Amino acid sequence: MTGIWNVTSLVGKVPELVHEVESFCLDIARLTLMHGLSSGSSPLEQEGLFPAPLGRGTGPDCCPTYPLKGSSEYPAFLESQGGVLKGAPAGNFVILLEDFNTHVGNDTLTAVIKTQQTVLAAVGEDAEFSCQLLETKDVLQVTWQKISQDVETNVATYNKYFGQRVNDGFTDKFKFKYTGLQNCSIVIRNVMQQDEGCYHCLFNTYPEGSLTGRPCLQVYELHDPVVDVRQSNSTEEWVVSCSATGRPAPTVTLSVSQQHLNLSQYNTVSVSNTNTTFTVTTTAVLSGSRTQSTQVGCAARVLSAPHREVMVTIPEVQEEYDDDDDYDDG
Repeated sequence: MTGIWNVTSLVGKVPELVHEVESFCLDIARLTLMHGLSSGSSPLEQEGLFPAPLGRGTGPDCCPTYPLKGSSEYPAFLESQGGVLKGAPAGNFVILLEDFNTHVGNDTLTAVIKTQQTVLAAVGEDAEFSCQLLETKDVLQVTWQKISQDVETNVATYNKYFGQRVNDGFTDKFKFKYTGLQNCSIVIRNVMQQDEGCYHCLFNTYPEGSLTGRPCLQVYELHDPVVDVRQSNSTEEWVVSCSATGRPAPTVTLSVSQQHLNLSQYNTVSVSNTNTTFTVTTTAVLSGSRTQSTQVGCAARVLSAPHREVMVTIPEVQEEYDDDDDYDDG
């Protein structure tokens, strides 16, 4: 996260700047002052807190500091920033407050993180994400983010100073299952369609920076299929239909237990519902002599999720005799 402040005077701004550093929980901050080209540069220096500026002459002068939030130096860092800013020279300058742990480093080093590519979960179920470093690293913090329309939102963090923390607004949805700086997992409770998408697990390391894993959640919905059997005009034919509702559109398959019976004349219709689900109905004709009861099955499937299946028993056909067919051998 990088915030840029363009100010002409620090009068009245110091508490606000210090508050921003604290509220955004910056792990590593950098202050950069850039005066107009005509005025040259005036480096910030604060003995015991900021080292001497890295640059001299024209251009920006950067004074990096590396207090880790939660460490004993961090409160002093926040307090000292106020003093340093108050002592900054007057004039036009830019102050950059940056969280290096979030964005510095090689984001392509995802090969060192083991995680799921896609987690499949039904509406109402819990989904678990886990990320594990395959190489031991000096990890300062693990951060979990939700990605929505290319916007990354922090939902939870874990570090050895403050432990685990789920951010406000996400406490009812997310919880940690396992916490560790080399291996960390979270659970998304009662997943809904709006939870679908990709997430980041960020291992904030030193000196590499942020190592990123990207598991994705795919949410599906599937209800039990409903089977309907009715006799056709022919005494040896039955019309069997099965309907299933889900998201995405389910695949509906009919089956029969007796090998000498046949299902034919298949017809499938899909209807889009207003709640973004689909109802798929498959109809077929069951034909053959049914002197015994038989079972017709219907299975509904969505993606690679477990299927749902119901079975319906069709009773045997009782032969009818006329009175003239009865006889008395006595």
